[in-house]
Amino acid sequence: MAFAENDILTADERQFLQDLGEIQMIVDDEYPPISYFDIQTNEFAGIAVEAMKQVSQVLDFHFTIIREASLSWHDRLDLIKNNKVHVLGGASVNDDRLEYGYFTNETYFQVNYAIIGSIDNHIVIRELSDIAKYRIGLINKTDPALISRSSS
Repeated sequence: MAFAENDILTADERQFLQDLGEIQMIVDDEYPPISYFDIQTNEFAGIAVEAMKQVSQVLDFHFTIIREASLSWHDRLDLIKNNKVHVLGGASVNDDRLEYGYFTNETYFQVNYAIIGSIDNHIVIRELSDIAKYRIGLINKTDPALISRSSS
């Protein structure tokens, strides 16, 4: 395949991409708006999927999203660790993951966590340890470890 002289990839990068063949991607099936499987269209959707579509158009490659609804997030991370898939969409950067994965230099979305409580309770929370004595609820599939790591 011949590419124009103004290809944004170097010759080595282009060859690497071609050698990979069709890119295998996995995302979380139930993490809207980041990624989810839309049963009405029978396709994946979300920010991570749309970002990959745009990148694939710019860099001219094909990708397939593997659907493995029964896999946990940890299992999906293991697929990257063990080189079973090329891309895990929607993963956040942390020190552990930097040991086995490459991340884009620029983020394509940011997730902010907030603690919301009834104004009538007059509870003041200035740091994460302040909530230890309360019962809290999390959005379905939120990793509690993510919250503890994001406190600052």
